[in-house]
Amino acid sequence: MKRIPRIFHFVFGLHPQTESFHLMHYLCITSCLRVNKPDAVMFHYHHMPWGYWWDMIAPSLQLKKIELDKFISSFSYSDLDIGQYRYAHLSDIARLEILIKHGGIYADIDTLFVKELPVSLFEKKFVMGMEKVDWDAEVALAAEGSICNAFIMGEPGADFAKQWLARTYEEFDGTWSRHSTFLFFRLSREYPELIHVEPPQSFFFYDWTRNGIRAFLRNRG
Repeated sequence: MKRIPRIFHFVFGLHPQTESFHLMHYLCITSCLRVNKPDAVMFHYHHMPWGYWWDMIAPSLQLKKIELDKFISSFSYSDLDIGQYRYAHLSDIARLEILIKHGGIYADIDTLFVKELPVSLFEKKFVMGMEKVDWDAEVALAAEGSICNAFIMGEPGADFAKQWLARTYEEFDGTWSRHSTFLFFRLSREYPELIHVEPPQSFFFYDWTRNGIRAFLRNRG
């Protein structure tokens, strides 16, 4: 039974757009359209993108303007280096609210799709993937694992997404990922019946390390 609709979601423009829409973002959406053949691609934004590559891809999208989360928008960061990326934390909230409302597949807008998703994943309630962990980080040791939120599949109103959203507000402390990747891992242990977790190679074959990036750039297969 298909639970997850074949609708893809991208979130962008949660801070003022001072640069034109990048070729990388265009390639992300184009690869999604060609590889996955979705029923719809919904583009959720607060500040409208602009530029040549945006004009090329915009006709293929359903545009949805969203409001910025008030809690994250007003949060006072103690680490200003992280605070400059507030828009990323705003996106953490937006992607959950979007999936709860619409269901479908969320992907970060630097994703390149190379292989169509297995039909079996659309029969799950909620799907995420494990990622390589930086065990030098104290919070990583405390969490004992990490699930990446760069790619998420969920049915509309998924209970795991609701639990996750509620706990995000409880645990958000202005650090980069305490409320996201590490929290998700703990929740997956608390509510295993609500989520299906894929191994790292399913969605994140090349990891964020220097070796992972080198392999991504050099390998052809």
